Amino acid sequence: MEIDALTLLMLLVAVPAAFTLSSAAGLGGSLILVPSLAAILGTKEGVALAALLLAANNVAKLGAYRRTLPIRAAVMIALTVMAGAAIGAGLMVRAPESWVTAVVIAA
Repeated sequence: MEIDALTLLMLLVAVPAAFTLSSAAGLGGSLILVPSLAAILGTKEGVALAALLLAANNVAKLGAYRRTLPIRAAVMIALTVMAGAAIGAGLMVRAPESWVTAVVIAA
């Protein structure tokens, strides 16, 4: 897939905007990043890349909030999220693209 200049510009605006909103309110990924990447790259590819980018953003937030983060609770949440992500990724790979698109639009 070849990305033209306008598409690249849209990505360069959408990704930082999503990260900023995600850091401030916790919902930038679902409101901006997933729909933007799904529209630009295709649903399955967009959702997969958004998940990777949001995971990286969350790792960066761990560094920023490390002094106030309750580590024991964070570890339990991280383990649960990893299990859910593995199950969700497996389901997404097996699901028809039209189903994944319908879920992204509905969410």
